[in-house]
Amino acid sequence: SAKASWHSGLLLHAKRRADRRGRVRIARRCTLTAGRCRGTITLRAEFVSFRRIKHKRVRHVSYVTLARARFNHGKGSFTVTVRLGRASRALLLRHRGRLALQVILAAPPSKTRKLSATLVAAR
Repeated sequence: SAKASWHSGLLLHAKRRADRRGRVRIARRCTLTAGRCRGTITLRAEFVSFRRIKHKRVRHVSYVTLARARFNHGKGSFTVTVRLGRASRALLLRHRGRLALQVILAAPPSKTRKLSATLVAAR
């Protein structure tokens, strides 16, 4: 049997592109020898701002959830399509078509993993 840390699978690419309809395709790989890889993928935009507290500049990070999708697949490579809503597409375009992204992979038996990526709008 496989270790629990591999149940969430692997993220294959760090740069993601959203098409004009707001679909983001995420390539994944399930490394389980038995059973299925199932869980959720959450895309969150990461915004960094600096504030002054007394005489120091303090870095402040805030997150906005863009979309969420579930997956359930057997062994091997597969693609999960996440659909961005109207507000998420508008947010992407307001930031010159590029957002720092946090991809959260959650699968029940293993730990939740947070990975960094870049989301780019379609030309």
